Amino acid sequence: MKTLGFTFDEKIFKEMSLDAFFYNLPPFDALEIAPDEKILDLKTYKKIVNQVTEHHFHVPYFVKHGKYDFSSEHYKSDYTKFFLIIESLRQYSVKTPSIIVHGCQFSTDKKSAIVKTKQGLDMLLNFIEQKSLDFNIQLETQQKHFPISGRQDIIDIINTFNHDRLGICLDISHDCKNYQTAPDELFLKYVNYVHLHHEHGSFQKIPINYMNDIDLSCHHNIELLSDHCSNYRNTLIDDIKAFNWLWK
Repeated sequence: MKTLGFTFDEKIFKEMSLDAFFYNLPPFDALEIAPDEKILDLKTYKKIVNQVTEHHFHVPYFVKHGKYDFSSEHYKSDYTKFFLIIESLRQYSVKTPSIIVHGCQFSTDKKSAIVKTKQGLDMLLNFIEQKSLDFNIQLETQQKHFPISGRQDIIDIINTFNHDRLGICLDISHDCKNYQTAPDELFLKYVNYVHLHHEHGSFQKIPINYMNDIDLSCHHNIELLSDHCSNYRNTLIDDIKAFNWLWK
């Protein structure tokens, strides 16, 4: 089933209240948030996720350079703290949340990045199993300037595990920049989650020939960020309406 959510950008609190932001938004299904204790307190995150009954979580790489990256010597403790937050938010979701992660970005070469990414994903999957946590993990496609950006590299990493809780997050902006044409069916069968945006502005700027070749029955998340669009809320409203008109 095709569902729609969007990334909640905490910077909106500089402009308006939570109630004002959500007032009279077009229909949507879910929220994606990137919770970190340095950004907002847990009480505020609970108020945000309480707006809907489906939630997904993006690892908050933006908090500090290198934090959460699988090349960092501290990533295990970083993720332990991250899971403490999302575990406390899990109760508000009626569906299994996805956790969106990046492959290793700060390694010196692709081979090392792939090894470290596999080690990191193995740690996360084991953590979920040992704690009996109800989360799925989606490895996001990245732009070419990162060591793991090739479609086949992503598939090979996923196939290393062949795990029901591990799949791909297709970031349409990143992938379109890398390839210009949509992925084939072999790649798309691994995709459980889609990031919709064009350089974190409106996804409606993605070339139509690319968009027309993708029709996935999975969760789609509009990944707007206020620093990349002139009016975050208005752009979001336009994109929700466009998605609902085109695909729902």
